[in-house]
Amino acid sequence: MYNLFGYGKMVADQGRMAAYEAALMATVQPGAIALDIGTGTGIHALIAARCGARRVYGVDLDPVVAIAKTLVKANGYSEIIHLQQGDITQLTFPEKMDVIVSDLRGVLPLFGQHIPTIIDVRERLLATGGVLIPQQDRLWATLVHLPEIYATHYTTPWQSQPQGFDFAAAQPYITHQWRKVLIPPEACLGEAQSWATLDYGAIASPHVQGDLAWEIEAESLCHGLGLWFETTLWGGIGFSNRPGETPLVYGQGFFPWPRPVVLGKGDRLTVHLQANLIHGEYVWQWHTTIQQQAETLTFKQSTFQSQPLNPAAFATRRSDYAPGLSPRGRMAQWVFADLERGETLGAIATHLQSQFPGQFRSTSAALGWVADLIAHYG
Repeated sequence: MYNLFGYGKMVADQGRMAAYEAALMATVQPGAIALDIGTGTGIHALIAARCGARRVYGVDLDPVVAIAKTLVKANGYSEIIHLQQGDITQLTFPEKMDVIVSDLRGVLPLFGQHIPTIIDVRERLLATGGVLIPQQDRLWATLVHLPEIYATHYTTPWQSQPQGFDFAAAQPYITHQWRKVLIPPEACLGEAQSWATLDYGAIASPHVQGDLAWEIEAESLCHGLGLWFETTLWGGIGFSNRPGETPLVYGQGFFPWPRPVVLGKGDRLTVHLQANLIHGEYVWQWHTTIQQQAETLTFKQSTFQSQPLNPAAFATRRSDYAPGLSPRGRMAQWVFADLERGETLGAIATHLQSQFPGQFRSTSAALGWVADLIAHYG
């Protein structure tokens, strides 16, 4: 199924799109070469072409590129805009880019392969003196009072005893998970703190960490941390998903505590917040210390702890482990061998079905399996 996330953002966030358009108008000079990463339906590529770019390349992992090609043709830019489905880090181009534009964020800019992708294209594809859009994302955090969200996702489902069973033992796993929410400005407790700045022209690592501190000025019930970003696309052009702004598709991030805490005037609170990219996904840690008059509370939370640990899975990653091929692995091995010999898709599927007769109900089923495998690795 086509992923129309890019189109959804375009429709839902006209303010965001206006900011990107303004940044492209300020940076794409007549005759420029531009690259749109995560092009989606091609809106950024179309804007760059309209600004006078001589050539625009658009790349996306998703087959939505097929729709983008239709839109590019319908708007008369087929000679200027060249679209391709694939992983930008595996592609080469005949020329360097004067402008590279992207919006690869999730709720927060620390999302999937966003940072490694920006580092790669900056080093390989950006011309000397070229422009990256965005230039910078700045991450902010504050303490939040979110009783309904906390109850809905972190308390009620695990304490309601569904069908008479006690589910409370699962709750500790859940409170190590952060989630996308919409934080109203009145839910923010105290001043927001700047946690980290991602300077895309210089950033060298996808891992980010920093410390936050607050002194509580008035008694309040706190449920955890709220995070958001503000972006500088170019010069003074940008936008933010901070609470109170026009709602954007990103929402905000809510990092819960294991339990709500009543904070008193004069309490001191510190948080060490860290995000590490591991195997394509971010592992978040938020370690909180609350110094109160009567006691000091310490919460050490991590998205790693939200996953049940399987000792057998760790054993398969030891250097002395000797792995073997699964049935699917052996099937893939046959397909790749035929692929190397230059066999047609139909011949590969027929060969595969004869070698693994119990795996496929029909030749068409084998053909579909082979086509999916080759689409991923071919």
